[in-house]
Amino acid sequence: MKFILQSILFLLITPVLYGAVGLHDEIHPAMIHTEKARYEINSLQHDIEVSNIELDYFLKKKEYKLKIMDYNEGTYKLQYALTIAISVLIFMLVLSGIYLAYIQVEKDVSGKENTTGIKVSKFGVEIGSSAIGLFILFMSFMFFYLYLKNIYVFKYVESPKSSMISIENNESK
Repeated sequence: MKFILQSILFLLITPVLYGAVGLHDEIHPAMIHTEKARYEINSLQHDIEVSNIELDYFLKKKEYKLKIMDYNEGTYKLQYALTIAISVLIFMLVLSGIYLAYIQVEKDVSGKENTTGIKVSKFGVEIGSSAIGLFILFMSFMFFYLYLKNIYVFKYVESPKSSMISIENNESK
C-alpha cells in the first residue's frame, strides 16, 4: 500500500515540479536511475513482506495439521482401549449366556425342574421350560454374531499421502 501511494505521489508531483522549473524537456539520467533504484527497493520490500506472510501461513498450516494428527492419534488410542473393554464385556455376556443355558439344560436333563409354563405372581413372572436354555444360548450367539458383524469391523484408514508428500517437499527446500 505504501508503494502504491509513493508511486501515485511521484506521478502527480513530478510534472508539477518540472513544469514550474521548466525542466520538462530535460530529464536528467541520474533521476531516472534514482527512481528505478527506488522502485527496485520498494519492490524488494514488498516481496519480502509477501514472503513473510506466506511463511507465517505455511507454519500455521503445518502447526494445525500436527494438532490434527495428535488429536487423531489420541482418538485412535482411546478407541483401541474402548474396543478391548467392550470386547471383554461382550465375551463375558456371551459366556454367561452359555453358562445359564448349561444350567437350564442340566436342570431339565436331571429332572430337578419339570415345570413347563408361565407363573405370574406379585413377585414377578416365572417361565419354566426346557426351551429356555436353548433360547438363552441362541440369543447369546446372535448377540455375539451382531457384535462381530456390525461393531467389531476392521476398517483400514488410509493416511493422507499427498499432504505428507507436500510437507516433506516443502521442508527439503
